[in-house]
Amino acid sequence: MTELKRNHNKKKNPNWNGGRFTDCRGYVFVLIGDKYIGEHRLVMEQHLGRRLDFKEKIHHINGIKNDNRLENLKLVSQSEHAKIEELGKKLKGVPKTKEHIKNWRKSRWGI
Repeated sequence: MTELKRNHNKKKNPNWNGGRFTDCRGYVFVLIGDKYIGEHRLVMEQHLGRRLDFKEKIHHINGIKNDNRLENLKLVSQSEHAKIEELGKKLKGVPKTKEHIKNWRKSRWGI
């Protein structure tokens, strides 16, 4: 099947979303050529002006995986990302701002 024919069929499909989808983990993927790439990786590659190495990871600072604004993305090594993710799991549910801390303490201990 030719490339033109393949693209034509995609656009006729009622599920076609312009080559963009969100996976079950919340990451956004976009079609580049004939393969899908994580939008977060694409944004960082465009910012850096180079392709990312497979060992380089992109951390979503605010934890929202479909928030791919450059200011929310941080390039980290594989080991750095593992540490960040582990810390995040330990802190899950722990408030992060002064207002959250105040409300959390009040709900938890009544102070």
